[in-house]
Amino acid sequence: MSETMAKNDLKTLPYKVKDISLADWGRKEIILAEAEMPGLMALREEYKDTKPLKGARIAGCLHMTIQTAVLIETLRELGAEVTWSSCNIFSTQDHAAAAIAVQKFPVYAWKGETLEEFDWCIEQTLFFGDDKKPLNMILDDGGDLTNMVFDKYPELAKDIRGLSEETTTGLVLVGGEISTDAYIEVPDVVRSTVKKIGYTSAEYKFDSESCSVLNAIHAQSPDIAMGVDTGGAGDQGIMFGYACDQTPELMPMPIMYAHKLVMKLANIRKSYDGFMPYLRPDAKSQVTIEYDENKKPLELIQ
Repeated sequence: MSETMAKNDLKTLPYKVKDISLADWGRKEIILAEAEMPGLMALREEYKDTKPLKGARIAGCLHMTIQTAVLIETLRELGAEVTWSSCNIFSTQDHAAAAIAVQKFPVYAWKGETLEEFDWCIEQTLFFGDDKKPLNMILDDGGDLTNMVFDKYPELAKDIRGLSEETTTGLVLVGGEISTDAYIEVPDVVRSTVKKIGYTSAEYKFDSESCSVLNAIHAQSPDIAMGVDTGGAGDQGIMFGYACDQTPELMPMPIMYAHKLVMKLANIRKSYDGFMPYLRPDAKSQVTIEYDENKKPLELIQ
């Protein structure tokens, strides 16, 4: 599909899915799913006349599944205009996407997208109708749609009334399976770590003193322990470090630059209180370097 995209302007397409002939199959599964999603169906019934979402132009970037199809149709029933892409290149159920497409939803999703196609699909959801009105609400899973708005179309942000991402406010979940006789005060370790990161103020709506800690660490299953003991998980080792000659710090250049960017962000956050209110203690950075065939750095890509 990438070659086709390179040759044609697909921005005029009302939708793009794998196989529109799968729509009937998708509709049958949507009907079954509606019976298992009484909350959304109750919303449709209660608000079908008042249309509380009238005027909302919602761009969604969630897994394009049968259950998501029920959500999409519910949003329209409540008065919203809706466009859709998938947040994962492998998670789309093609029959669900087809069923939504035949209902005249602008949906751009299919299983097995390339990364180029993934970005293209998201970009198609930013504008609505023939007059290309921009989105004013976002449903996002993973932040790819949100990132595209801020990175490529920042002028749209001022008119966006709401964002939704997968999160549980104020909760730290620690999970895993271990085999040990030691006792660890997990909440104390978590709170100490959160404090070191920099979440020390209630203004962030998440801080080391008030956050909830859910400990989901369990004893390792004896069967699993026996099965993996000689395969890696039962072995122990020590990593002394990794060094290279790309930087004075003896670290790979992308890592060194990424670390310095994060340190600069921390300095800005601490020194210019309120200057960048959206900058948080766990800000991240990513640096991409192009290397030659001898693994020597050539240039900074991004």
